[in-house]
Parts: sequence; structure tokens; C-alpha cells
Amino acid sequence: MMKRYYTTWDEVNMASQYLANEIKPYLENFNSVHAIARGGFPLTTLILHQFNPVPDLQIRCIDISRYDSVEKNRYNNFNVDDLSNKSSLVIDDLIDQGKTLQKIHQHLIVERIWAVVMFVKPQGLSFMESLKPKIEKIVYWKTISQDSWVVFPWEQKQNLIYPPPRRRE
Repeated sequence: MMKRYYTTWDEVNMASQYLANEIKPYLENFNSVHAIARGGFPLTTLILHQFNPVPDLQIRCIDISRYDSVEKNRYNNFNVDDLSNKSSLVIDDLIDQGKTLQKIHQHLIVERIWAVVMFVKPQGLSFMESLKPKIEKIVYWKTISQDSWVVFPWEQKQNLIYPPPRRRE
């Protein structure tokens, strides 16, 4: 049975600061950032906001999802151009089994990739070894047990702001 692990915005901010500090010395070696939809969007934004000035990187988004009950094999790379012979940071919220990065490994035409994530599970970490040398490094904040289901603050209803319902006169 999956254990739910609820993250807070404080944790996300701490993780983004940590991850930014880890990649900062190497930023000049990268040409692009690929944010994985949807969990990679908030983390990418927070990581890039740690830098002043913001690095001159091409920012791309990739929509690829895989769940145990339903597999969605959508691979949409918006703003596609030739990134061969270049290096990319791929930012996502979590590496579970590594299947998302495997798809990216197959489709993204770059010389090398660093995966930057908040959480990594043991199975995903060991699977990533098989994707070397293209996926050169995994930068992560914390490991989490394989039987954990991470719920991020942007997925928690109480953290979302809804407009008040309109009153009918």
C-alpha cells in the first residue's frame, strides 16, 4: 500500500535553493532547460529564480506522463529546434521508476542531460544508471521510499486559490 507524503511550500523552496546551488557552478555548460509537465514547471521556475541574473538558457517544456493504471505516451516538445551537440538540464518533481527519463533519453536530441529533481526513489535511481552516458548526472534533494506517493503543494486543494462564487441577484 502506498504511503502518502505531503510536501509543503517550505520544502519546495528549500529544495529549489539546494538544487540551484548544486547546478550553479556548471550552468555555463548547458544550453537549455527542459521542464517536465506538470510537476517540473513550478520547480523549474523556483530554481531559475535563484539566479541573478537569470541564466541565458533556452527554456522548453515536455509533456510526458506515465502512471501505473493509465499510460499516456504523449511526447510534446514545444518550441522544438535542433539541440544536438548541446547539453540540457531536465527538471521534474520526482523520479519514481525512471520511465519518464527513459522516454526523454530516447526522444530528446542532445549530447548530454542532467536530471534535476526534488525527490528520487531507489528503483528510479538504480534504473538511471542504465541511461548513462547520455543522462550524465542526477541532482536530487532527497530520496524517498519506493512505496511513497508524493503529494506536492500545487496538487493540494487547500493550497489552490479559487475565485469566490458569483452571487446571483
